[in-house]
Amino acid sequence: MTIGRKYEAEKVSSVLLCAGRSSRMGQEKALLQVGNGTVITHILNNLYPISDSIIIVVSKNFEKIKQHLTGFNLVLDNLHLVVNENAEKGMFTSIKKGLSHARKDLPALLHMIDQPFVPEEIYKKLIDNLDNEHQIFQPSTIVDGLPRAGHPIIFNPQFRDFVISQPDDSNLRELIRQHTSKRKFLEVEDIRILQNLNTIEDFEKYK
Repeated sequence: MTIGRKYEAEKVSSVLLCAGRSSRMGQEKALLQVGNGTVITHILNNLYPISDSIIIVVSKNFEKIKQHLTGFNLVLDNLHLVVNENAEKGMFTSIKKGLSHARKDLPALLHMIDQPFVPEEIYKKLIDNLDNEHQIFQPSTIVDGLPRAGHPIIFNPQFRDFVISQPDDSNLRELIRQHTSKRKFLEVEDIRILQNLNTIEDFEKYK
């Protein structure tokens, strides 16, 4: 493929991080009610049209999430729950676990369970924004006159492999900052790419 041309992949291999303790929330974040579903089913519905496969990284909540998804009407064979036995060591271990199970020949989309309200059109625009010149693709928006990077993030296979190779105590934000020349932003006018659900008050405010 020629440098600078649009990436030829029409879909991505998605990784949804769902292994956190939700300690500040006081209950399982993924199972909070959103419309006719829950946080996790809402995100999965958005990921489904753009995903060749979806990896859900869980930890001690494995049985709870598995039972919840049993009746979820998602027509996708490649939906996998992956348990991170080292989740207590930090989120980066979950990132590595999920990316290591993603398809090797497709870009990998990394999604946090904390951000269920990202509009569906942003996912599609991110994929349309892929090219062969960059390795990191991220939405950004202007807040108080300054650009701020948000989620979800897409990595090309090369950068995905680089992330997987890093130590468990690494920080993804720092790794990305060290490779700014490889990052391409998609500018959007939507604050929801920055929202994090840390408390029940956050959830009530954003939903």
